[in-house]
Amino acid sequence: MQRQHHDSIISRGVQGYNAWLMGARFDVRKVAQLACLGLTESEEERLRREFEAILEFVAKVQALPLEGVPASVHSVAPPLPWEADEPRPGLHTEQALAGAPDRIAEFFKVPPILAHAAAPRRPEEAETRE
Repeated sequence: MQRQHHDSIISRGVQGYNAWLMGARFDVRKVAQLACLGLTESEEERLRREFEAILEFVAKVQALPLEGVPASVHSVAPPLPWEADEPRPGLHTEQALAGAPDRIAEFFKVPPILAHAAAPRRPEEAETRE
């Protein structure tokens, strides 16, 4: 069913997609969940208004009569010059890890990014869930 919905949007073209997008209520919770963010209700509402304002602005830009106006920026960058793939001196492991806030042996230690979805994201949330 999701695929059919996607195909129908594509068949309507860019203008049809824009009309659909502007009519849809922006799902801030879904975006926050995908980004692993914990938002309060007031933050959700503020972000919803900001996203909707962005979408309204994009719709205004897309409605401009630009036929015959040459592109000043291209979606595909010009080809970059090729350079020889040769080894170069780099940082020694100890130099690279010298500024790291935490490490495990010769590796950088970073916080997990795929924590359980129900895990609290902020200290104040941890207090309210216990």
